[in-house]
Formats: sequence, structure tokens, C-alpha cells
Amino acid sequence: MLKPLIWFLAILCYTLSADAQTKVVANQVVSHSNVTNPNNAIVDDNNFATLQSYGGIALGIGSYSGELELQFPGMIPANTTTYVRIDFDNDVLNALLGGSLGTLLADVLGTVVFGNHYFNIQAKNNNTVVLSNSSLTPPNDSRFRIVQDALGNFYIAITPDQNYNRIYIEDRTSALLLGTFNSMNVYSAFYYSDHNCTFDPLYTDYDGAGITLDLLNLGGAGVTNPENAINDDPNNFSEISLGVVGVLASMQQNIYFPATYSPSTNFEVTLKTDPTLVTLGLLNNVQVTRGALLNEINF
Repeated sequence: MLKPLIWFLAILCYTLSADAQTKVVANQVVSHSNVTNPNNAIVDDNNFATLQSYGGIALGIGSYSGELELQFPGMIPANTTTYVRIDFDNDVLNALLGGSLGTLLADVLGTVVFGNHYFNIQAKNNNTVVLSNSSLTPPNDSRFRIVQDALGNFYIAITPDQNYNRIYIEDRTSALLLGTFNSMNVYSAFYYSDHNCTFDPLYTDYDGAGITLDLLNLGGAGVTNPENAINDDPNNFSEISLGVVGVLASMQQNIYFPATYSPSTNFEVTLKTDPTLVTLGLLNNVQVTRGALLNEINF
């Protein structure tokens, strides 16, 4: 049986002005509870705030969650993506990185239980919640994603359809985990302004459709080393695979940029695959598309 594999080296360049994008960082801690070093989350460096949670004893007695609310220096326009760099359970984040495939990926990993230790995130216009998501449910649209940078760091990407100026993050441990302590780290929350970049695909994730657990578990379907598609090493690559071919199945990797570019902007994408697939014409089913909401290219 054919096992189509697609390898690609993404060299994504464009000719715009030499000005770099501006990163706007949340600069005020509005509130915090059960957080160590909360002010670390309003500085753009490698330091972090730690949100702590506890499952309590019988019936949840004594349980608590870690809560942190950050505010930006001004109102953020609707459909602008804020990124929150975090540390969390790596198995959970790697499952969520697969978007709507998260539940299946969790089954493959075998160690992920989304309901035991999880985080909630909200975008707010002052005290009004305009978007709310949770790691309890794998991402299924572009409003909430888990993405990764070229170094393998993880970020929550949240894109409300209304103006907002605050981000609220909560770390929770289920009462089912009696006597269990957990935590997550939050480095900073930021968005991009002045989008005149010369070169910078910043983040990546992936998703699929028509994928079954058998395809993931037995056929090796998925995306391997997605972060390699956006680093500066031309010898590294990510690998997209459908594994054992499924009818109407598809797999895609998304590359995110800090800007929405004009229709005349040029992108160059380098792909490598088995020459046999070229001969058979199977590469006719490979598409490169551009999306607007999160400023992404999809492979």
C-alpha cells in the first residue's frame, strides 16, 4: 500500500520594508491568586510567573487554582491574535498542537487526560469576557490554538472577534486528583503591531480531517518536528504524513506570521517528497493556501 510522505523545508521570504514588527506586551498585573512572581509575566524575557493549583482532599476540600490577569497598555482591535508563552505538561501541549486531532493524539500518547490538570484562558474588555477557551477541549477553530516557535516553545494563541485589553489565565487541578499539586508557567502575553517584516514565520501547528485513531496509531499519520519548518537551518524539516492512506483524509501544517500581507506578496515554499509520488501524480493533491484570521499559510 502506498504510504505518501511529504517533507518540506519552508523558506518563507517576502520583500517588504526593512522595519521589524513591534511586539506589544501586557504591562500590568490586574490580579493574581496562588501565583509566584506574578510580575515576571509582564516582562518580555525568559523569566516566568508560576500559577499553582491543588486538587484538595475528599470532596475538593482545600482545593485552589492559580489565577493571573494581565492588562495591555491600550485596547487591542478585534481579530488581533495575542500569544501567551507557557510551560505546561508537554504531552498535553503536544496533543493540543494537533488542533482538532488533540483527542486522538492523546489516545496515541496514552498519558494525556485533559480533565485532570488543565488551564482556562479568557480575553476580556476590562471586566467583560469576549472569548473563553480551555485545554479541556482541543482547538477546533482559529480563535484558539496552541502553537510552537522555532525553538520548540509553546504559546496559547487567542483571537477574539471583539476589542479587548486583558488576558486571564487559570491553572486548575481536578478534585479527582486528591492531594495533588500542579502548576504552569506564564512568561508573557503579547501581540504584534507595525507589521513591516522582512523575514519571520513565527509559529506553527497542524491539524487534520478524516483521520482515525488507526491512522495515527498504526499508520504514523501526523506532523513530526513541526518547529523545524520555521527555523533558520536549511537542513532541518518537518514531516507531514497520512500514514496508511485513509479515504478523504488530509493533514496540514500551518505557518503563522505576525502580519496580514497584501495579495501581491510572494512566498517561496520548498517541498521534498518521494519521486515515485511525482510520477504517479499524487502531488496534485498537495495544496498551499493562505488564510487571513491568524495570518497563516497552510500546507
